[in-house]
Amino acid sequence: MEYRGYSIEDIGTFAMKEIKAVGRGSVVLSLRGNYTDFKAAMKAIDFYEDNKPTKEKQEDAKTNRTGRG
Repeated sequence: MEYRGYSIEDIGTFAMKEIKAVGRGSVVLSLRGNYTDFKAAMKAIDFYEDNKPTKEKQEDAKTNRTGRG
């Protein structure tokens, strides 16, 4: 089943589901793992997509890092 640019697939063990990338690439760390059903996987994708960092926030985080010395 495809949902919001991700593929939710059965992994064959205990009816668990896994989120995979559509096409090439990998799934972000926060979406990796097993889900009990499609609804739980879709909820995780929705949460990530609604709260994922924007390019601007990522750039700010890079410039605010302090080095260890």
